Amino acid sequence: MKLYIYHHCPKCLRTLMVANYKDLPLSIHYPLHSGKSGMASEDNGAAINLPEEKPPVLAVNDELSVSGLDAILSHLDEVGSADKTIRAANAANTAIATLEHHRQTFDALIMPRAMALGLPEFTTGEAIDAYKQDKENTLGFDFTQAMADTKTHQPAAEAVLQWLPAPEKPSAHNGTISWDDVKIFPLLRNLSMVRGLNFPQALLDYMHEVAECTNTELYFAKAI
Repeated sequence: MKLYIYHHCPKCLRTLMVANYKDLPLSIHYPLHSGKSGMASEDNGAAINLPEEKPPVLAVNDELSVSGLDAILSHLDEVGSADKTIRAANAANTAIATLEHHRQTFDALIMPRAMALGLPEFTTGEAIDAYKQDKENTLGFDFTQAMADTKTHQPAAEAVLQWLPAPEKPSAHNGTISWDDVKIFPLLRNLSMVRGLNFPQALLDYMHEVAECTNTELYFAKAI
């Protein structure tokens, strides 16, 4: 199987988390960011025929591809190791809703940094330009302004994190993750792009445990 994802994309990270956690043997491919569905290319210049949807896309074999986040997650969970169960989501968990509610503040910190980290989907000027145009339209202001306003956005983000209830760590559940973790972790992981952003220790411990359980990368070493 081949999984086509963008490294910085939270939804893409969800699929990688489940694939790695479930011990699935697959190859990971990073198309260049195009801002469009359909044809894309990898950083080696090779063309990729993607379905109408943007990454994530799972190519099960030469004839079958699965697109759509829910469908990919369901397939990976079904075909992955039966010994690696993913715990059910907790309807009372408010962390996801809280993080989503403050998404604009987080995006103002994350979006201008993502393209500057040396990630594989941003290895050409064309890919960077496509991403920049798309995300500046989303933010409503340009990346130069977003970076200049870090001094405003960073304290606001830190305030949210300070009172965010820390999710339960995998170690509290025999090393297993939950479907809540699959949603929460990618949002927190991207905030690790921001150099000097203060996380409560409980959140840091949670992030490192989930990263280890799912063999995924935090961005602290690359933070800007």
